[in-house]
Amino acid sequence: MAPAPVDCVFADIVAEIGSGRRTLLDGGSALAIDCSGAVRLDVAALSAIAKVPDARLHGAGADVRLALAVLGIDRLISPAERVSPPPAIAPAFSASIDGATVVIMVDRKASDDGRLANPQSHRWMVGLAAAVVAIDLAKLEHINSSIVAWILLLVQAGRPARFELRHVHRQVATQLTQLRLNHLLTVTD
Repeated sequence: MAPAPVDCVFADIVAEIGSGRRTLLDGGSALAIDCSGAVRLDVAALSAIAKVPDARLHGAGADVRLALAVLGIDRLISPAERVSPPPAIAPAFSASIDGATVVIMVDRKASDDGRLANPQSHRWMVGLAAAVVAIDLAKLEHINSSIVAWILLLVQAGRPARFELRHVHRQVATQLTQLRLNHLLTVTD
């Protein structure tokens, strides 16, 4: 018979990450983490929890459940609490977490995909508290108004995270400069 999971709240995991002590995360026990008091989940803590084989979140709100589905880590919640990833994301983009950073890979066909106008294509960011959101534009040689609007909606949903546009082609960088978005977003090639 497996031992009962250790009960804690999401704030306990955030505090543990901040202090450098990893008693809960490295304890070897299954974790039952109550998220009912957290409107947004800290991405660094979520990244650490995702590495614990027997960690389970419960009490997550709708925005958090949507974020977990988009990030592909909804295995952390019970099947009864899961939501389907929104059809708005595939094939337009994929998202993952890397430490305290959310990484969004934009597909080359995203500019032709009207599904980015679906609120779920950006709404999922509301469930996360990230230090940085990195949007990788390596597959895009140009952007259109749909992509610009979607990025701005992500920025609004993800505040106060710092947003970076990475692997930006020269033409896209020129477009962003003309729109003066390079003042709002960090742009790197």
